[in-house]
Amino acid sequence: MNAAIRPELVPATPAAENHEVRATVVRERRRRRSRLALGLTTTMAAVLLTGAVVTGALSVTGTGTCEGDGAEEVCVRRTWWPFTIQQRSEQWTLAGVADGPRAEWHRNGAPWFTGEYVAGKRTGPWREYWDNGVVRFSGTYVDDRIAGREEWFFADGTLEWTVERRDGQRQGLERWYWPNGVLRREGRYDTGEKHGTFTTYSDDGRPAQVVEYDNGLQRPR
Repeated sequence: MNAAIRPELVPATPAAENHEVRATVVRERRRRRSRLALGLTTTMAAVLLTGAVVTGALSVTGTGTCEGDGAEEVCVRRTWWPFTIQQRSEQWTLAGVADGPRAEWHRNGAPWFTGEYVAGKRTGPWREYWDNGVVRFSGTYVDDRIAGREEWFFADGTLEWTVERRDGQRQGLERWYWPNGVLRREGRYDTGEKHGTFTTYSDDGRPAQVVEYDNGLQRPR
């Protein structure tokens, strides 16, 4: 059996070296964020607790902390709901540009939005929630545009609308649903334009209307 290859014996390549540099930068940013989050959380917890005891309710419109300078300045800004100790939002930035986690909360403490920015652009999974904790919106961003499936839900968690996207445009099958789960409308898009048959249904499932489209234009009946 061959012995395991020791990492230090593997020849370095420019691609590997660049990857290591990027990984080091990412690790450093995360380290700074963790340290800032811990320090700011501890400080604000003490301030909010003191204010709540003294006044009965404390309102903090916004506060922020930064570490580093110039192009590597990492900051976090947090806001609170007026006259409460409930946090409302949190945004990380790098050199003044949104870069890192973004989160918002409802007044009752339930999550409202969650997602992440990279160099000012939404990237990866984003979610919006009803104030009862149920997901309201779900989508994945690439370069600040939704790519793949976009979904919206009613407050009880029932699917309301879903569509596929490519480069931010509707592409493929779109479906709407009634609150009782019955299909409400369906049809297809091609590069953002309605194309083909669109059928609308009543809430008992019976077809109510059928319309034909050709690259966004309704065909005459």
